[in-house]
Amino acid sequence: MASILTSLKPFTRKLRWRLTLSYTAVTVCALLVLIMIGGLLIFQQIFVPNQFLLPQGLIQAANTTVIPGLSEVMEISPQLIPLWLGRLNNTISDYELLRMGDTALITRSTANLDVFVVDAQGVLVGMTRPGYYPEDLLGAPLIPGFFPGLEEPLKAALSGVRDPERLYSVQVPDEAFLIAVPIFDQAGSGEQLLGVFIGRFNSLPTRNDIAAHTRQLLFRSLVFILLGAGLMGAIFGALTAKNLANRFQQLSLLADSWSRGDFSQSIEDRTGDELSDLGDRLNSMADQLQRLLKKRQQMAVSDERNRLARDLHDSAKQQALAASFQLGTALTLIDSDAALAKEHLQQADQLVDAVREELIDLIHELRPPASGEMPFADILKEFAIDWAHRNGIEVELSVQGENGLPLTTRQALLRIMQEALANVARHAAAGHVQIAFSQEGNAVHLLIDDDGVGFDSHREHRGLGLQSMRERAQGLRGDLIVESTPGEGASIAVHIPLEQMKGTP
Repeated sequence: MASILTSLKPFTRKLRWRLTLSYTAVTVCALLVLIMIGGLLIFQQIFVPNQFLLPQGLIQAANTTVIPGLSEVMEISPQLIPLWLGRLNNTISDYELLRMGDTALITRSTANLDVFVVDAQGVLVGMTRPGYYPEDLLGAPLIPGFFPGLEEPLKAALSGVRDPERLYSVQVPDEAFLIAVPIFDQAGSGEQLLGVFIGRFNSLPTRNDIAAHTRQLLFRSLVFILLGAGLMGAIFGALTAKNLANRFQQLSLLADSWSRGDFSQSIEDRTGDELSDLGDRLNSMADQLQRLLKKRQQMAVSDERNRLARDLHDSAKQQALAASFQLGTALTLIDSDAALAKEHLQQADQLVDAVREELIDLIHELRPPASGEMPFADILKEFAIDWAHRNGIEVELSVQGENGLPLTTRQALLRIMQEALANVARHAAAGHVQIAFSQEGNAVHLLIDDDGVGFDSHREHRGLGLQSMRERAQGLRGDLIVESTPGEGASIAVHIPLEQMKGTP
């Protein structure tokens, strides 16, 4: 539970910012994708009109949009041509996206356009870019050498040819074209040649320009997109994250209370989402954990009572009963044979001393082991000296490498040693006990050897002592091995992995 709290608290502190950033990023990316898709559609349908993908389309567009107005100007006065050309822009198409009443959203396709107008004799009478063609040649015959590829289209246009296939020249495929469109009179028969409209189109928008125009649009709009979309996403993400962070904070606080054993409160979350389901599961887990703790406590108390009852029955009770028999015998003999009665009284006194020793052992077992304030080596030494003095058995103690064992591990090892030495005092009739404790790089070891009468370790024993020691070792994921042979003493070895000790609170 403590590890869960350690990982949950920083998570709840950072959750709000993580969710805020995620909502912001999602909003910005969604808008970028929409703009990109919209830009692709616009460039496909608007900025690259199909009718302008071929030079013939440019010629047809000039015949419908430029030539009528230019024809009228030339019929009125050729001197007005420069003024008319000054009003000409580089727009090649307009597309109305949206109209609401008198308000319209219009997109426009443009290209670099140079226009030159010659009369029916090929004399230059007007142009849009004086710097491109020598200005002093205005009023003189146009020199086709300035326009590579113009000679044939211009010759055909001056001859009155209307076929678009003969009125253009490609300089750069899909990008730069020269067109020469004949200008006929509009007021008369429409057969009189007034001049030729020469258009040099450069950087005409095509499908190859879609990516560049899209990038340009995105780059120009990036600041506004980030500010607008980022602000909206941050506000929405912060509000959402605040609610989630508060709910996680409630889980953290309750889990902290549960870890201290306080199950008086439960999670109250009725939102019906996955986090609410998690709260219900945690409430159920807390209820089960509370019942389990109570059950284990009851079982521990019951096991300890049974063990004490068996120990009292097998040792103190039997010795007290024997002392009672000796006292009763002494009472019957005290008048007839005082010497024999005294002998029975002495045996009763020895039995009473034995009962006292047994009760002292049980009291030491019930007393909680020393706390973690005292070094474990000193705890072992103090207990071994006290036990040896009380039982008159020599003890040899060896401790190596003890370094900061967890309290639960120290208590378990001390309980195991107490139980083992109690068995030696009661049953082994030993004169010497050797105790060795060592802590190595990955484990701790406890070895208890005695030179007593021993027993058959392969036979099943009904006493609770060995079972209790084994359960304590297994509770720490360790092992307890008992080896004994009748007449050759007994050996108890305990092995506990160091990794499990580190994970023990």
